[in-house]
Amino acid sequence: MKYRQILYTVLLGCALSGLFPLSARGIVLTGHFPVQQGRFWNFTTSGSTELSTWAVNGNFMQRGVGDVFVLMQDDGRFLCLRSEWKGLTVYGEYGPEGYLIPEKPLLFLPREMDIDKPVSFEVDMRVYSMPPGGGTFRETGKRKRGVTFRLKSIEDMTVGSRSVRNCVVLEKTVREEGVERVETLWLVPTMGPLKRSVKTNAHETVYTLSSYAGPGIRRPQRFDVEAFFPLRPGSIWTYTAHDGKTCTISTQDNVTVDGLETTPYVVSIPKTLNPNDAFYYAHTPEGLVLPQIYRSAMQGCTVFYHPYSPVTVLPKSLVLGERYSSTSYPKICRWPSRTPSLDYFPEMQYVSIPVVIEDVTVPAGIFKDCLKIALFSISRSFNFKMEKIRTGYIWLSKDKGMVKQELIQVRNYFLPQRIHEISGVNIWDLAKLELPKPDNG
Repeated sequence: MKYRQILYTVLLGCALSGLFPLSARGIVLTGHFPVQQGRFWNFTTSGSTELSTWAVNGNFMQRGVGDVFVLMQDDGRFLCLRSEWKGLTVYGEYGPEGYLIPEKPLLFLPREMDIDKPVSFEVDMRVYSMPPGGGTFRETGKRKRGVTFRLKSIEDMTVGSRSVRNCVVLEKTVREEGVERVETLWLVPTMGPLKRSVKTNAHETVYTLSSYAGPGIRRPQRFDVEAFFPLRPGSIWTYTAHDGKTCTISTQDNVTVDGLETTPYVVSIPKTLNPNDAFYYAHTPEGLVLPQIYRSAMQGCTVFYHPYSPVTVLPKSLVLGERYSSTSYPKICRWPSRTPSLDYFPEMQYVSIPVVIEDVTVPAGIFKDCLKIALFSISRSFNFKMEKIRTGYIWLSKDKGMVKQELIQVRNYFLPQRIHEISGVNIWDLAKLELPKPDNG
């Protein structure tokens, strides 16, 4: 009996140390794509100076599903994911033109795979968009998607100066509407994708990891939000939107709001539900706070009354790789009296992650060392049974402010008869910057 216990102990020790592999052909992939809030990956691409970023930031209640988390991607796109027993599953794919909902959960990454056992399936994707000629968001089509996962190899990979064992090369083939797309992922345990390759027909794009972050990773770089989000009255930022429209942001003379010296930040977007909203920002020891919002469409305002403090949009110290979250409960009030119009408290949350420093080229010029921030915000109106979600990236230039943004806005309804909709697409590049002359007086 004692001999058997000793033999079992030796074999188990060998297995755990890798001398006696537990499986020569299969592997659990769960730890190869960590999805804790705050995780992100920056990739360089051949032929492009801009970085591609994936970021896990934010969560909300998706209609008919429950709680999902957001995986931000590029160009205002994001996925809604859940961690389930069979793996990471997709419950929604969102972009500027609309969104797709699978009729059954769609695998993003299987929990476990064997080298000689591909995983294949088909799923119908319901398409939701604005119909031609306008109207309201509705189901406008259906696509059949075929997916095949293949575990190509289990191998050692070099990450910086260290060698990591049990990394995997995973191939994902997607067939949809006559187009085949092959994506290959090189995944490292606890770290995620080291490299990605996307091939469609004869065209291939390779994404190589340049930086990443998550829990436990050192964060040495810090930046003052006041320098990257200046509030100087008389500033005008003119942007070119993705659809060719011209949008502007202007700062007006300072106004005292509940004891804070604020700067009205007026966002002008032609032909929208809220054409001239004003955000009253202030820099405080907590960071960039938002004590008041004027809503032009409803001729009302959002105010934070005691005991609630104004929500903090960005922290005082922007730390590269550090996730910051602020939640508060404003009241909806009449304008300009600021008297409450409804006796309830919606919930407002802002979540941000500075992900990288990079140069940005826009029509207004080249801006060096901009801070790219993954931004998620949500305003929940429980009495109205809806929430407004905004997610994507902004680029801030020191002393200049926002030079670029890729944000998408979604109205998510808590009503079974009402589908959610893309309510705004802000993909803007700075075209002109007008800053007030310094006061030498």
